[in-house]
Amino acid sequence: MKKIYKSTVSVMKLSFLVAILLLLSESCTIRREYVVPVAQTIDPTDVNGLTRILVYYQGGINTPPPTSVRRVVGTPPTPSPAGTGVPIISNLNGRLTSSNGSTAILTFNYRNATNGLAGVYVQVAGADSYADVPYVTNASSGSGNLQLNVSIPSNVGRGEFRVSLCVYDATGKISNVLSTTIEVLRLGTGALQISLSWGTATDQDLHVIDPFGEEIYFDDKTSSSGGFLDRDDTNGFGPENVYWENAPDGKYIVEVNDYENTSTPNPFVVTVTSPNRSKRYNGETRQGNRVRVVEIVKNGSSYTY
Repeated sequence: MKKIYKSTVSVMKLSFLVAILLLLSESCTIRREYVVPVAQTIDPTDVNGLTRILVYYQGGINTPPPTSVRRVVGTPPTPSPAGTGVPIISNLNGRLTSSNGSTAILTFNYRNATNGLAGVYVQVAGADSYADVPYVTNASSGSGNLQLNVSIPSNVGRGEFRVSLCVYDATGKISNVLSTTIEVLRLGTGALQISLSWGTATDQDLHVIDPFGEEIYFDDKTSSSGGFLDRDDTNGFGPENVYWENAPDGKYIVEVNDYENTSTPNPFVVTVTSPNRSKRYNGETRQGNRVRVVEIVKNGSSYTY
């Protein structure tokens, strides 16, 4: 049975004597938690600071880039009075688990969108601004399901925050508002972090092959190159996380496997983070297939992906 492990590190140097004692202590214990200097993290309760660094974009393949999102000071427009042609949204998961360096996938249903949907307004509760996330023109009409991705940078600390969203159609009619809470776990990051999240209550697995051909996944969580899978999720949505504090040069291959052999698609997002850069890859699995997502090449301080 798969188990969930947590990653770790290190100690503060207070004096030479204390450093020696801590070093001896560290050598006798299992490393449990990845620690980052507080000054480098953003607490999820800092809703305005969090709002400035979250990345929102329409989920799925072939969708608008996050750079097209517009940030607006204030609160979103008031929902339109219920009536003909006013979109209605429902079935948003009330709570999700995500992590630093990962992407939370918000899925929900819509109906009564006879004029087609044009975008989503989304706001962190208590923040002084909101995001206007466009959808592909005429991407949807009538009824169906939608996906909004919320990418959480690697420097966000442990905690939780609440977001509210509503959709609007091509004529400016605005739906009702739904809200969800996103719990942020603090998982390992460093020279290279690779995170997987997905939009179904199924068992999907992250596989990373390091430059020496060692494969990191749920059944082999560490590699001699220093890679570590510190979270494996079997109940759905993720995240799963592989990281290197110090990544060796060479090529890394990232793949996602449908461990559960599902009959329906499982949309996923792989988030890759290296120093001063992060990129997200959308895809889907089904029927037990294994999808190659990206190849990462590291050469000194240079990362190509």
